[in-house]
Amino acid sequence: MKELVGNCSQCKKPVYCLEGFLNGVHINGTLLCFSCSEERDQNPGSLASADRRNKSDNIS
Repeated sequence: MKELVGNCSQCKKPVYCLEGFLNGVHINGTLLCFSCSEERDQNPGSLASADRRNKSDNIS
């Protein structure tokens, strides 16, 4: 079974659940496709805007 979960927050490609497995990555409330997730892992110094927002929300 193939179900649409949502769109990648960076490139807007559809991300699906295939046979119960997420075909992407969910990080800090952000949905990413595998391509964008790999790109993010290769550039750890560059945070997506959603990551910056989540980090600032957690600062007291």
